[in-house]
Amino acid sequence: MLSEIFSHPLRYREHPLAYRLLFYILLFSSFFTILDTAFQLYLDYRNDVGIIEERLEEIGASHVPGLSNSLWHYDDQLTEAQLNGILRLPDIQYLEIRTEQGEPLTTIGKAHKKNDVISHQFPLVYKKKNIPRIGTLYVAATLEGVYQRLHGKILVILGTQAVKTFLVSAFIIFIFQYLIARHLKTVARYSQQIDFNHLDHSLTLNRPHSHGSYPDELDQVVNAVNKMRVNLIRDIAARKHAENELRQVKNYLNNIINSMPSVLVGTDQEKCVMYWNFEAEKITGISAKEARGQRMENFFPQLKEHIEKINSAMISKTPQKAAKVMTRLNGDTHYFDIMFYPLIANGVKGVILRMDDVTERVRLEEMLVQSEKMMSVGGLAAGMAHEINNPLGGILQSAQNISRRISSELPKNMEVARECGTDLRTIQAYMEQRGIIKFLDGIRTSGKRAANIINDMLRFSRPGESRLIQVRLAELLDKTVSLAAHDYDLKKKYDFRHIRIVREFEPDLPEIFCVPTEIEQVILNLLRNAAQAMTDKKDNTTLPCIILRLYQDGDMICIEVEDNGPGMDEKNCKRAFEPFFTTKTVGIGTGLGLSVSYFIINNNHKGTMTAESLQGKGTKIIIRLPIYRGENPNGNEYH
Repeated sequence: MLSEIFSHPLRYREHPLAYRLLFYILLFSSFFTILDTAFQLYLDYRNDVGIIEERLEEIGASHVPGLSNSLWHYDDQLTEAQLNGILRLPDIQYLEIRTEQGEPLTTIGKAHKKNDVISHQFPLVYKKKNIPRIGTLYVAATLEGVYQRLHGKILVILGTQAVKTFLVSAFIIFIFQYLIARHLKTVARYSQQIDFNHLDHSLTLNRPHSHGSYPDELDQVVNAVNKMRVNLIRDIAARKHAENELRQVKNYLNNIINSMPSVLVGTDQEKCVMYWNFEAEKITGISAKEARGQRMENFFPQLKEHIEKINSAMISKTPQKAAKVMTRLNGDTHYFDIMFYPLIANGVKGVILRMDDVTERVRLEEMLVQSEKMMSVGGLAAGMAHEINNPLGGILQSAQNISRRISSELPKNMEVARECGTDLRTIQAYMEQRGIIKFLDGIRTSGKRAANIINDMLRFSRPGESRLIQVRLAELLDKTVSLAAHDYDLKKKYDFRHIRIVREFEPDLPEIFCVPTEIEQVILNLLRNAAQAMTDKKDNTTLPCIILRLYQDGDMICIEVEDNGPGMDEKNCKRAFEPFFTTKTVGIGTGLGLSVSYFIINNNHKGTMTAESLQGKGTKIIIRLPIYRGENPNGNEYH
């Protein structure tokens, strides 16, 4: 273990904690080793200095009396011998005998600096003669020996302490590496290899389990990591469950939104698409991926007229509405109610656009209004017809009587003319030259035309008594087109021979019950109206064309008559089936053709009749007739 740590300096990158621990151990041990060594050296120094002090005191007690005696008797040899004996004592380096006047008398040894010596002066007294003092003994002990001993101790102490510190540090590193570091690496490797998809294995260390009731720190770490793993597993499971629920809720909400029949479009503050439901895809044919990020009015040009309402919804934070917005989709006219709801999400402003197709409701409302008009006008028409019929009959009868009274075929006329002194032939010649005969013919022609109009009004006001029979509409339409092909009016400048008739009939359609003559009358009336309308078209580059469509829609058979004429604006289109309403010039149309046709379809055949038109784009009349199943309108069952 230690060989791995100390084998190469670069191992520091693999064992940074061990190296740092070793560094701090060495630093701490070295500091206290130096501190302990200094204290020990100080104590040894004080001890050696104390020994020298004691030795000097011993010299004063044991050697000074004898030396004083030798000096008193002037025994130089003994004095020298005594001084040499003192000099041989440890650390004594210099002796000097001074006179009472302080002059050196005898010296022995080598003098040192005062900083490196411990000196002491002893008075030399000869006590037998009661002479107070005969001189002074100056003794100097050097500290070089003390320093040498201390120096040797320093080397020994530092060497032993260094070895001890190294061994202790190495042992501590070994213990740390064995007991802690290797397990920390195991924990690190386990933590690095944690994968949220693979949390099956718990963390275990290659070490004996702790004994006793209290786990150690590594056990606490392992328990914490394993508890974290269990918490992660639980949290991941809870998160996956929450994600699944959120996904289900999101899918549920998307299904709700996408199953709604309304167009839902979410936009940001710049009116760029952020959300686009299935109904929007269905109506526009543009996928949500293609629409996202694009300007909303690129897909709904009619919204350009309502930009102010969109801005107002965002600014005032109140919903705005645009009712019955007309647009063309796939060649058909549709009406939408549009709601603009303000949206604030995460601080981002926007608008939720909801478009509801109210085409059927608008048509039903128009049909209801039209039906109410028909009911009110029907009674008025019946009354008017009866009131007009009486004077009209008198006019026609009077015109007929005038023609009879001037006729030369009746003898009575000739007789009355002779009685009056004139000739009937002269009267006839005069009336011919003055145009009176033509005036009478005009009165009869106009009277008959008025009578036909009154008959139409009466037929409009009360249901017919014709029986419904089972017919094939395709054959009936072909027959009606053949009849229309022979219809032309040079005065009105239309000729079916110059109009292109396009048939779009769905095959294998079921037969329906109807009054063929009435259906022929309706279709022929629509064909004539289309032909007359196309004569008023200013654009002569497009050939006149009428498209006849026949198809099944559920329990209804639909007949469409569409032309490429000048069309009508919305206001005139709504009034197309009103009695006496016409867009033709005076004397060309009576305004009863479409009204009578509407009455025939709605009242006599229980169907519906609607008109779609755009200015300059032509007109389309849609007739829907029911398919009776099980029992026909006359009460006879059929299969």
